[in-house]
Amino acid sequence: MTTTHDDPIVLAFSGGLDTSFCVPWLKETYGRPVVTATVNTGGLDAAAASALEQRARALGAIDHVLIDAREEFFDSVLKYLIMGNVRRGQLYPLCVGAERGVQARHLALMARELGAGTVVHSNCHIEGAKTGSHCEIGPFARLRPGALLADRVKVGNFVEVKKSEIGEGSKVNHLTYIGDTTIGENVNVGAGTITCNYDGVNK
Repeated sequence: MTTTHDDPIVLAFSGGLDTSFCVPWLKETYGRPVVTATVNTGGLDAAAASALEQRARALGAIDHVLIDAREEFFDSVLKYLIMGNVRRGQLYPLCVGAERGVQARHLALMARELGAGTVVHSNCHIEGAKTGSHCEIGPFARLRPGALLADRVKVGNFVEVKKSEIGEGSKVNHLTYIGDTTIGENVNVGAGTITCNYDGVNK
C-alpha cells in the first residue's frame, strides 16, 4: 500500500518477530518514517518497556511511544470480566483478546495526532493499493492490486476492492466486492453489492 501523503506510519509494536520485521520493511518499502507504539494494559514493567524502546529504535523507528492504559483497561473491561467470571473455553479466566479494543483506540488516536491520517484496522490484506489521506480500512478488508482510494474513503469489514477507483468521501462499509469499476464522490455502497467484469460466461 502507498499513500498520497508523506505521513508517518504508526506501528503497534510488541517486540515480537512480526512487528520487528515490519519496522525496517515499512521504512524501506514506503520511504516514510515509522513511529512504534506500545499500549500497556498491564504486565509490562519498566525494564521491559525500556527494552521495547531500544529494540524499536535499533530497528529504525524514529520514535517509540509507551501509552499507559492500565487504569482504563481495568475500569472499562477487566473488572467486568472478573465480576462475571468470564472464561475462555470454560478454562482460562481471562484472555489477551480482551485488551485489543482499548489498545486499538489509543493507537488510532495517536495516529491522528501524528498526522497519520489513514487507519488500517486488524486482519486486513493490502497489496498494490494506493490510498489518500484520512481513510479507514477494515477490519477484515482486502485491497488488491489496482485499488485506488481517494481521501476520506472508508472500506469496512469483509470488503474486497480490486482494480477500482473509489472517490473522495465514499463509503463501502461491509460485505461487498468492488472490482473493475469507478465510484464517484460521497457514495454510500450498500451491503452485498458486487461489481465485476464477469458476465456469467466470460471475464
